[in-house]
Amino acid sequence: MPPATAATPSGPVVHSGVAATTVPVAPAGTAAPTTAAAPAKPDRMVLLLAALLAVLVVAGIALFATWKAELWGGRSLPDPASIAVAASDTGDGQTAEVKASDVTAALKAKGFGARTEQVFSGKTEGSFVGYKGTQPGARMPKGAVITVQESAGPGVPKGVIGKQAEQVTSTFNTMGVPVHYKKVIVNDTKRMPEGSVVATYPAAGTGLPEDKRDEGIYIGVAGKGDGIGADIVGQDAADVRSELESQGYDVTVKRHFASENMVGKVIGADPAPGSPTTSGESITLYQGVDAGSVNDLMIDTSGQSQPGARTLYMMSDAITGTYCKATITDIDKDCMTLSAGENDYGDTTISQTWGSSAGSDSSDGTEVSQCFASNGGDVARCSIDITSDGQKYEGGSKNRLITKNWGMFDFGSGGEGAMCGGQMISTWFDGCRNGVPSARSESDGWDGSATYEMKSNNLFVYVAAGANIKAAEDGGYFDADSVKAAGKQKAVDGDRTFILYRDPALYDQTSVKVTKENVDDNPFVPSTDDTNDVKFKPAASDATAYYLVDQTGDYDWDSMTNLAVKGAKDSDGSSGDSSSTAQGKSNTAADKVFKEAMKEAAEEYGFSSGAGGWGTSLTVHEDGTFEGTYIDTDLGGGGSEYPRGTRSQSEFSGKFVSAKKNDDGTYTLQCDTKGLKIKGTVGDSYDENGAKVTITEPYGMSPCGEFTLYPKGYAVSRLSDAMKGWGAGYFGSDRQASTLPGPALVNETSGSGETFYSNLV
Repeated sequence: MPPATAATPSGPVVHSGVAATTVPVAPAGTAAPTTAAAPAKPDRMVLLLAALLAVLVVAGIALFATWKAELWGGRSLPDPASIAVAASDTGDGQTAEVKASDVTAALKAKGFGARTEQVFSGKTEGSFVGYKGTQPGARMPKGAVITVQESAGPGVPKGVIGKQAEQVTSTFNTMGVPVHYKKVIVNDTKRMPEGSVVATYPAAGTGLPEDKRDEGIYIGVAGKGDGIGADIVGQDAADVRSELESQGYDVTVKRHFASENMVGKVIGADPAPGSPTTSGESITLYQGVDAGSVNDLMIDTSGQSQPGARTLYMMSDAITGTYCKATITDIDKDCMTLSAGENDYGDTTISQTWGSSAGSDSSDGTEVSQCFASNGGDVARCSIDITSDGQKYEGGSKNRLITKNWGMFDFGSGGEGAMCGGQMISTWFDGCRNGVPSARSESDGWDGSATYEMKSNNLFVYVAAGANIKAAEDGGYFDADSVKAAGKQKAVDGDRTFILYRDPALYDQTSVKVTKENVDDNPFVPSTDDTNDVKFKPAASDATAYYLVDQTGDYDWDSMTNLAVKGAKDSDGSSGDSSSTAQGKSNTAADKVFKEAMKEAAEEYGFSSGAGGWGTSLTVHEDGTFEGTYIDTDLGGGGSEYPRGTRSQSEFSGKFVSAKKNDDGTYTLQCDTKGLKIKGTVGDSYDENGAKVTITEPYGMSPCGEFTLYPKGYAVSRLSDAMKGWGAGYFGSDRQASTLPGPALVNETSGSGETFYSNLV
């Protein structure tokens, strides 16, 4: 206020500018001059509220800071993009892929548990594919066990059989190998609808062998035609034989081990099911059998080796096929293949190869046999019994596993010999002194330099479907402790045929010196009296069994007609978007569905952590094109070099190229995988005003394959819990919507089901 013009009041003056305490009094009878009111005292309640608000603000900031620092509220899963920075350049201009093992190590460093699950993908074996059921940046409780998906290389995932070919193209477009769609003839399209996947190579659930990468994957698609229909597989073998014979074919039936549900049914044919044929041809049908046929098929009673003998000298091709563990982590260890060949005498030989593929003949693998006789090698040691002149004589294999009639038998590689100086010797004819083989007649004994080695004798137990596994356990064939251990694991599926492999890693002793007492009885191979034989480990459980991979016929892919499937890349890697569908639907109809779907999909979408840590924005247009940005910021992660922190970022664009309307009102959209463009080079980093920016894949959009579009108004009750987990804005409050207020997009190819929502509130 400006100073008053009235006379200066008497009394002391306060030089601070505050009025003096002595106030002049107006003369009597005159009006008192107007004076300034004394300042109002602050309201104590206002002061208290202000102080409380300040405390709350400080507490809120501290609370957020400690949450961001992951001192409470769980910890965020590592972003692979940050892990990739250290190895962003492979030296040849290619961006390095993040290894699953590096992600696992990063998880453990943050206090998480981790386990690895292999999935088929076009990424290099061992590379990180994603987190199962969650995503980078998600907050999880400390100590939570996270499943890391590791690439097993290209292969055929389980669950593709029976789907329409158009529904699986996105899966195979990203495998990084040629994919061939072939027409497989079917006669009954009610059992196998036209356009559905009826067969694959490799079999569903197995990987493509390294030496078959150039050849690629084959997808058999059902179609009408003349020939042996693929739908004979699974039908009663006797009925199929009668039907084919009535059509003029010359039919032979051969037995082959299979699962219980295929016993008595056709499991394959030669020529292969689905191949074009003409009346009058000779056809072999393969009929599934179980444990009841083990003795008939695996005990030779032909008398070729010895008249009147029941021998284990030869193997039957009824056991050929690929066998894999229930969970495959390394296809070269968790799968094996038995293939058939012939020796110089025309006898069937069986070769065992680790992995899901075998060579063209038995010489490409390790030949296996039921007979281990290298000591003498006479037929008697491989015979169960011999009948001559009305007399039955017991043979050297009288007590082998197959004689128990449990539906099981053992077989393997190698013989009964010992190792001396690095080479195999027959202890029946050879001796060993100071590690040097010698004639046994010149040896006064065994000086300990010869040993029996378990690793020289791979041993397997074949268990046909329906075998009496309990009898083998009670009968002492398996190690007692291994039986107890198996009892604590998931039980083996006894309705499936499987193989057990004796694992030397489970034994404390795998080498035994040859002595006078055991010179004729190698303890690591099955013998007559079982006196020194080590018990088999492991016992049967779901984790130790190599199950026979169900085959839907041994297909002759080269003889089949190529098919163009909508959305599939050609085998040379070019886009097949303009090709016709397997069912021959017109492009006009397909275009109409596509326009309808994209009109529904055209929106702005959000996909984020729900707490502001990271997010992907996406805009879809009616012509199918889209663009967006993924950002993950860590303000405190740059250290002194990057005071403004670090940021993973991806600016991307692409296009949806096809659509299929589903019965539930949703649409299956196919993204042009090859057309997904990212600004810059993934893995490159640069400084942006004190912040380190690393270019990464767009989370939620990569891999860009198959998406499901849920239209606006779709019932929320029909959504999966996994989808709801991505939409806290819709489902995280009491005001949950009953229907989608806008469309939603689900990435089906990634394996984690990342879901983008529009109108997220």
